[in-house]
Amino acid sequence: MPRPSKTSSTRRRRAKPTGRLFDLAQATKPNYVLLGDIRKHLLRQIDAPSDRRQDILHPSEMAKSDWCPRQSWYRLSGVPESDPQKKHGYQLENIFDEGHTIHDKWQRRLWDMGILDGMWGCLVCEHKWWDTAPQECPQCSAPKRVLQYREVPVDGEERYLIVGHEDGLVRKSLVEVKSIGQGTLRMDAPDLLRANSVEGPKGRKIYDLDGIWRDLKSPLGSHLRQTNIYAAILIENGVEIDEIVFLYEYKSNQDVKEFRVKPSARIAKPMLDTALDIKYALEKNREVPRPGDREKTTKGCKECPWQTTCWTDKESNAKDRSPSDNAAEAGEHVEHRPRRVIRAGASAAAADRTAGAPRRRRSKVAP
Repeated sequence: MPRPSKTSSTRRRRAKPTGRLFDLAQATKPNYVLLGDIRKHLLRQIDAPSDRRQDILHPSEMAKSDWCPRQSWYRLSGVPESDPQKKHGYQLENIFDEGHTIHDKWQRRLWDMGILDGMWGCLVCEHKWWDTAPQECPQCSAPKRVLQYREVPVDGEERYLIVGHEDGLVRKSLVEVKSIGQGTLRMDAPDLLRANSVEGPKGRKIYDLDGIWRDLKSPLGSHLRQTNIYAAILIENGVEIDEIVFLYEYKSNQDVKEFRVKPSARIAKPMLDTALDIKYALEKNREVPRPGDREKTTKGCKECPWQTTCWTDKESNAKDRSPSDNAAEAGEHVEHRPRRVIRAGASAAAADRTAGAPRRRRSKVAP
């Protein structure tokens, strides 16, 4: 029987590797001298156990427009992941490292100017202290070159289960440094990208990079939410803060913009209240309802490590039924009241609290 020709329709195309297989394939290319080994080294680091705390709420997750308090509750409760997600790859790790480098650069400049407040650490004697741009360790007199900036710690663990750190503090101004690229804007400002793009060959988008930067005239939503969580907790802890200063560095040309805003209780309070709800639910061993605007096909739900668990729970299948719903079904008399649903992000200000708010104190955030 003759072999099918190369042009035969029976010949199958070889599938191109994606994700981690692609990273491994790139790392083992025979023509690399250094890059292959560097990539394999980074992949080993990515696959190592994370030292990121899993017993607290992170402001960076709370600030996302599609933040799901129920997902945070699953993680804090130690519920096993029913749908483990793939770890990020080599390219994203490179993006993270570039962001850290940009942060270090601006912090170093403020330090050299003698105006950077925050926590500091000595690599020689391991002493930690609060100071303004120190030039030597106050305990062992080690020089500046072995000192390390530990940023501005944000400790709201006892009340809110929230812990984080702000990039800097200068003369009662919180400083937030952000590197801005297309990935950031795709999540936080898609309209800005659309307004500065045209369709090119094969339907691919061609972006006006200078136009995007020109039209960016205010801080992005997730950045506002994250910094206002920091500001609210620091103010509660007695730190004087008059404003928040954003330093945006554009990855395409390294140009820089500065934006200044006042701390906003309107932005911070709904997220802090939701944090209290999660904490209350953990203490009472109660589940946090899924946000009412979610569907199983929602992007955040599809990518959730607890998707199967969440959408197969009896309580979830019943669309987060209230106790009055169950009582009515059992034939008991109940007084019906209109129910409102929980929605993620800042819009939760107008919603009922997720875990019985009247039983514990609300957050008190300065206006």
